[in-house]
Amino acid sequence: IYDDEFAFKVGSTSFSPSTGLLEELTLDLVHKRFEMYGFTANKMLDKFILKVEFAFYDDKTFNLVNNPLFFQIDPVSGIPLFMADRNLIENLILLEKKDVINTALGFDYTYSDKLTVIINQQYQRILDFDEALLADEETWITFVNFSFSFLNDTLNPGYTIFYFGNDKDFIHRLKVTYETIMGVDVTIGLDIVDPSDRSTPIGQYKDTSRIWSELKYSF
Repeated sequence: IYDDEFAFKVGSTSFSPSTGLLEELTLDLVHKRFEMYGFTANKMLDKFILKVEFAFYDDKTFNLVNNPLFFQIDPVSGIPLFMADRNLIENLILLEKKDVINTALGFDYTYSDKLTVIINQQYQRILDFDEALLADEETWITFVNFSFSFLNDTLNPGYTIFYFGNDKDFIHRLKVTYETIMGVDVTIGLDIVDPSDRSTPIGQYKDTSRIWSELKYSF
């Protein structure tokens, strides 16, 4: 399958004729293929549905910083040392393939047909981890969803929370869907991005919380 997560590779570079230092660097986004093997299973127990998932990613592509000078600064000029070496820059970020295991455990719970609770815990681990990889060796993501149903199933509010355990970041989603008798579903929602710090992957989207709406017609 094609990886829906992109990796970087160095595209074009431009150096100053006078100083020889890097002036411009472009990074290309690439989506590589990898093979995935896995299984899912579930078991119904009264109002609970217990679920388990397991997946093995064979040769998933990650970025690797291939430059020992990447984090070193020249004490006199204050310039990163790698910026003056054309060869080091062109090989600054490499593509590295690693095997990955991805597991998920969770359950669905339905209470009197008016409330459904879904809880899912996902865990990912990169095997044969290299500290130079631009990725976390372990990733924890928790998903919790509350879905309600009122007015003969025509009014359906819901609340979803994503918790990214590595960085202690949250994403909240509140939405309400109303099903009209004309076959038109009207949804209004609010997404709240709540990172612990701007330096985290989710933190880059700190100011992107939004109110949104959706119309869907069924025929």
